[in-house]
Amino acid sequence: MGNWISTIIMWLFGKSRLVAGLVLGASYSFLTVLGLHWGLVPITLQNLKVYGGDVII
Repeated sequence: MGNWISTIIMWLFGKSRLVAGLVLGASYSFLTVLGLHWGLVPITLQNLKVYGGDVII
């Protein structure tokens, strides 16, 4: 599941960084309130391993 989410996020950033930033920026505050922002940490680590960098954090 983490691979899919990471692929979707990286695809979104590949298509339009502006739209991806708006989507993640708008959803991040809700994720933080619910404590779900910790779910992005494994995706960030996976992006660092696979892509050599990360656009989320």
